[in-house]
Amino acid sequence: MAGLQEDDEGFQVVKKKKGRQNIKTRNVDSISDVADDFIDTEGLKVKLWQSRQELKPSDFIQDLKETWKLVKQKLESDPAIRSFKDKMISNDSEADPASHLPPELLVHLGQLPITEQINKSFITSIICYGLGNFSTCAIARYQLGFLLLLSNMVLVPHSKCFCYDPRFTKSEIAFLKDLGLEVIKENEEGKRVCKEPTLLFMPHCGKPLYNNALWANWGNDNLHNLIILGNSFSSFHERIPEARLFSEASYIAAILPFTTEEKVKNNFKHTDIFNDMAFHIFNSERMKQVPNEIWEQRTEPSYDHIEDLEIILKKERS
Repeated sequence: MAGLQEDDEGFQVVKKKKGRQNIKTRNVDSISDVADDFIDTEGLKVKLWQSRQELKPSDFIQDLKETWKLVKQKLESDPAIRSFKDKMISNDSEADPASHLPPELLVHLGQLPITEQINKSFITSIICYGLGNFSTCAIARYQLGFLLLLSNMVLVPHSKCFCYDPRFTKSEIAFLKDLGLEVIKENEEGKRVCKEPTLLFMPHCGKPLYNNALWANWGNDNLHNLIILGNSFSSFHERIPEARLFSEASYIAAILPFTTEEKVKNNFKHTDIFNDMAFHIFNSERMKQVPNEIWEQRTEPSYDHIEDLEIILKKERS
């Protein structure tokens, strides 16, 4: 029997090699309909561990940490974020100082004063859309390894990381849950309303998914809660004619002039995994500069006119 080794982020790795399993996937609307395909769980854990171990000491991750520090400073300068943090501190002053923090997060933070805990952990959750079939795709596997490192970097426990891809198989869903991650049950099409500071990790997703996330949180009262890590919006603008961008992703086009973007340096040894990636934040003070007529345009996005659709919609299946 192969030996087990527990790594520093809590899951066990089996030190033996397994053959690759060929898995067919199909597009679905909820986890109740996904393909039930067998995967070599122990072998997949080894591959994921190897991918993450390649990432962890890399210049890419070290540079990402520096970029995150800059993004975090800009977020903390936002009056809306400061107000949220002050409210958390005020609420906890009348109760258990660590009552809002999951046990997993306290392990990361140690015995810190409550103010310092909140300063280090004001991102309340991570939403990951579009990860893909990580059991068969090496790129998706690196991105899953990245997600685990990202959760530690921003001090969000795995139990507050929510994943969804309509291509996930049942075995992949079980694997994610075994890692301590949460799996979203229904195809939200990216339309999740975020009432607290939330990091959306959306690797190589199509424009409609970003567009839908913006629409769901449209308005100065909520958009500042989104921190999007994914395809660079400015790159969309550079590559796509303005009229076409407004036609295909009007919310991206409308908010782009008011978006703060910090690009992620693409210096990982495999340059096709994290290319064209950036953090996007929506400072509440800058959002006040958005004309009211833009905020008033809140029509739910429709993509019927787009031939090559970059999103799997619920209505595509009965």
